[in-house]
Amino acid sequence: HGASATFLVWGLIHGCAIALGLLTKNLRGCMYCLLQVGQYPRLHTFFKQILTFHIILVSWVFFRADSLDLAVQILRSIGSDLASLLHGAVSVPQAIDILIPSMFFSPIRYALVLTALGAAILIGRARSSEAWRAWFMRQRTAIRWAWYGLVLLMILTIGTFDTNVFIYSRF
Repeated sequence: HGASATFLVWGLIHGCAIALGLLTKNLRGCMYCLLQVGQYPRLHTFFKQILTFHIILVSWVFFRADSLDLAVQILRSIGSDLASLLHGAVSVPQAIDILIPSMFFSPIRYALVLTALGAAILIGRARSSEAWRAWFMRQRTAIRWAWYGLVLLMILTIGTFDTNVFIYSRF
């Protein structure tokens, strides 16, 4: 595929994140000791995951945008909507419109998505922890398959299936 400017920025963001992580390894180690982060390993892991998630999220804007101008416009829009919310320029119903996609306004869909998300979390925990796996496997087969069905329902409910364009064909 050809390398468009947006694809190059996407790669640059990832490369800079990796380089920054390597360059600041010793400094982060010192801060880790100084702030006694070791006392809260789960909180530390949570913040690392949140930071990584947001770096990836911003990079995807560039990956998916048709041009650099559009990517910058999208990021500015996100920032201005959030700033309006934080400074009280947006009411709570408007904030819900901004922060929650319209698909969630159906109470049934919202309940299905939350239930399926809970099922996905439970299945994920069961796969990563022996105690959870043992608990999950002790459940009746019908209950386990109900969880699997809820995960499938979540995928079908929040998935996007109406596009015919394969994303990589743009490059």
